[in-house]
Amino acid sequence: MKRNFVIVVLLLINLSSFAQSLEQGIKHLELEQYERAKRIFASLSKSDAKNAAEYNYYLGEVYLRTDKPDSARYFFSEGIKANDNFALNYAGMGKLSMESNATEGKRSFDRAIELSKSKDSRVLSSIAEYYITSPKKDIPQAISLLERAMKADPKNPYLPLLLGDAYLEQNDGAKAKVNYDQSFKLNDKLPNYYLKTGKIYVKARNYTLGLENFNKGIALDPNFAPLYRETGELYYKAKQYNKAIENYKKYVDMTDKSFDTDFRYGSFLYFNKDYKGAIEIMSRLAKQDNSNPYLNRLLAYSYYETGSYSKGLENMETFWKKADEKKHIAMDYEYYGRLLSKISKDSVSLVNKAINPAMKDSLALINFNKAIAKDTSNSDLYSEIGFLYLTKKDYKRATSFYLQRIAKGSPAPQDYLNLGKAYYFDKQ
Repeated sequence: MKRNFVIVVLLLINLSSFAQSLEQGIKHLELEQYERAKRIFASLSKSDAKNAAEYNYYLGEVYLRTDKPDSARYFFSEGIKANDNFALNYAGMGKLSMESNATEGKRSFDRAIELSKSKDSRVLSSIAEYYITSPKKDIPQAISLLERAMKADPKNPYLPLLLGDAYLEQNDGAKAKVNYDQSFKLNDKLPNYYLKTGKIYVKARNYTLGLENFNKGIALDPNFAPLYRETGELYYKAKQYNKAIENYKKYVDMTDKSFDTDFRYGSFLYFNKDYKGAIEIMSRLAKQDNSNPYLNRLLAYSYYETGSYSKGLENMETFWKKADEKKHIAMDYEYYGRLLSKISKDSVSLVNKAINPAMKDSLALINFNKAIAKDTSNSDLYSEIGFLYLTKKDYKRATSFYLQRIAKGSPAPQDYLNLGKAYYFDKQ
């Protein structure tokens, strides 16, 4: 579950009366170091029963952020048992309930606000954060809650950051920037400011200013892991895969390993043509969760690139069975066609008995044409289709595809040679 981590930092405000270790736990939570945060909160809950409601809330947040809602519910409930007047646990319960039962979720939110008398910025911002980042978005409600929070706590620099996020969800970059700048005026030492400002520019496709802000944030705090993630994502968009991997690896090394971060890192390795590295990561992840079709997709692609065609075809067949047809992309059909055209007849029959080995080239052509239909800009694929038609002695179709390839510009010498062959065998 990708959730906004501004709310975590909000909880650092007014903690001077708590032990330093609690602040450390919250800092680990902010930096997405969930296991370290969990250990600290669990230890505190055992050693300090007086503040058990607080520690259980943070434990609930750890599990909520790591997609373990049952465990999150347990700790929020334990927090309420420890102190039924501690409002934040009701906010946590509301987040868990909203998607399945909006009435129950709203009741928990209302209870949290009532207990805090609408004056606790942590409670108001926690609920607002849910309305900004969850599938049940309600941006006007989030803005209203944050405006109340800012009146109650006008010197808190994290509140305008979260309000800026709300406006960014409305695609109002100008108001988002105004609020981010307000946060900077209150505290100019927050790496979060540069993270969020950079994301505004990235969203506007001004990658230069986006990168400039991310770098300023890293210079301010080299240990602020989310900045490396966003830098890696930016380089990925720019197809600078070496730099994407370099930054994303720093992010992965600084945070707790998770399925999502490892999958993303493996994807970067694939695009950087480190196919063996991608296979290593995706194979390990597949043992953890064999229900995820996108692992099979990248394994199929990577096995093709390393010449392991049987394994590639096996994973591609698994992908077709698992993935929603609406999520199929041109590359899926392209790689499936390539695998079918490369693999031996015996291997085809071993991988999938439903495939008639004699028909594998025809199936390859069908899938290549599906790929072209989804992405007409893939000029190299016209060459592959032309070559398959040439080998099948369908010279007129081969000629047609080689002419289309040449018309798209920058053809290879082999394209002219094969076009000449097609004309020759067609007696032209």
